[in-house]
Amino acid sequence: DAARKIRKPYTITKSRENWADEEHDKFLEALHLFDRDWKKIEAFVGSKTVIQIRSHAQKYFLKVQRNGTGEHVPPPRPKRKAALPYPQKAPKAG
Repeated sequence: DAARKIRKPYTITKSRENWADEEHDKFLEALHLFDRDWKKIEAFVGSKTVIQIRSHAQKYFLKVQRNGTGEHVPPPRPKRKAALPYPQKAPKAG
Protein backbone atom coordinates (compact mmCIF):
# COMPACT_ATOMS: atom_id res chain seq x y z
CA ASP A 1 0.00 0.00 0.00
CA ALA A 2 1.83 3.09 -1.29
CA ALA A 3 -0.37 5.48 0.73
CA ARG A 4 1.06 4.17 4.01
CA LYS A 5 3.90 6.11 5.56
CA ILE A 6 7.23 4.36 5.46
CA ARG A 7 8.78 4.06 8.91
CA LYS A 8 12.26 5.37 9.50
CA PRO A 9 14.68 2.62 10.45
CA TYR A 10 15.12 2.24 14.19
CA THR A 11 18.50 3.54 15.24
CA ILE A 12 19.92 3.07 18.68
CA THR A 13 21.30 6.42 19.76
CA LYS A 14 22.72 5.22 23.05
CA SER A 15 23.53 1.81 24.43
CA ARG A 16 20.94 0.70 26.95
CA GLU A 17 21.81 1.38 30.54
CA ASN A 18 20.14 -0.32 33.46
CA TRP A 19 18.73 1.92 36.15
CA ALA A 20 20.77 1.86 39.34
CA ASP A 21 18.78 1.35 42.56
CA GLU A 22 19.73 4.90 43.57
CA GLU A 23 18.37 6.30 40.26
CA HIS A 24 15.13 4.34 40.62
CA ASP A 25 14.68 5.58 44.20
CA LYS A 26 15.17 9.16 43.01
CA PHE A 27 12.68 8.49 40.18
CA LEU A 28 10.06 7.25 42.69
CA GLU A 29 10.63 10.25 44.95
CA ALA A 30 10.34 12.64 41.99
CA LEU A 31 7.17 10.86 40.85
CA HIS A 32 5.57 11.67 44.22
CA LEU A 33 6.74 15.27 44.07
CA PHE A 34 6.09 16.14 40.43
CA ASP A 35 3.59 13.52 39.12
CA ARG A 36 4.11 13.37 35.35
CA ASP A 37 6.22 16.50 34.94
CA TRP A 38 9.02 14.65 33.13
CA LYS A 39 11.28 17.73 32.83
CA LYS A 40 11.25 18.23 36.62
CA ILE A 41 11.84 14.50 37.18
CA GLU A 42 14.77 14.66 34.73
CA ALA A 43 16.31 17.52 36.72
CA PHE A 44 15.69 15.66 40.01
CA VAL A 45 17.18 12.32 38.86
CA GLY A 46 19.98 14.13 37.05
CA SER A 47 21.46 11.17 35.17
CA LYS A 48 18.67 10.23 32.74
CA THR A 49 16.98 12.00 29.83
CA VAL A 50 13.25 12.76 29.60
CA ILE A 51 12.90 9.96 27.02
CA GLN A 52 14.61 7.45 29.32
CA ILE A 53 12.44 8.58 32.24
CA ARG A 54 9.18 8.29 30.27
CA SER A 55 10.16 4.82 29.09
CA HIS A 56 11.08 3.77 32.64
CA ALA A 57 7.81 5.21 33.96
CA GLN A 58 5.78 3.35 31.32
CA LYS A 59 7.37 0.03 32.31
CA TYR A 60 7.09 0.84 36.01
CA PHE A 61 3.36 1.69 35.73
CA LEU A 62 2.70 -1.58 33.87
CA LYS A 63 4.58 -3.52 36.56
CA VAL A 64 2.60 -1.81 39.35
CA GLN A 65 -0.66 -2.54 37.49
CA ARG A 66 0.31 -6.19 36.90
CA ASN A 67 1.40 -6.80 40.51
CA GLY A 68 -1.63 -5.01 41.94
CA THR A 69 0.54 -3.35 44.58
CA GLY A 70 -0.55 0.00 45.91
CA GLU A 71 2.39 2.09 44.67
CA HIS A 72 1.75 5.67 43.67
CA VAL A 73 0.84 6.10 40.01
CA PRO A 74 0.06 9.70 39.06
CA PRO A 75 -3.14 10.19 37.08
CA PRO A 76 -2.71 10.58 33.32
CA ARG A 77 -2.58 14.09 31.95
CA PRO A 78 -5.97 15.30 30.76
CA LYS A 79 -6.42 14.84 27.02
CA ARG A 80 -6.37 18.04 25.01
CA LYS A 81 -9.43 18.91 22.95
CA ALA A 82 -8.69 18.85 19.24
CA ALA A 83 -8.37 22.32 17.71
CA LEU A 84 -10.30 21.10 14.66
CA PRO A 85 -12.49 18.20 15.78
CA TYR A 86 -13.93 15.87 13.19
CA PRO A 87 -17.42 17.00 12.13
CA GLN A 88 -20.09 15.00 13.89
CA LYS A 89 -22.63 13.21 11.75
CA ALA A 90 -26.18 14.21 12.47
CA PRO A 91 -28.27 11.33 13.83
CA LYS A 92 -30.55 9.81 11.19
CA ALA A 93 -34.20 10.64 11.70
CA GLY A 94 -36.43 7.71 11.26
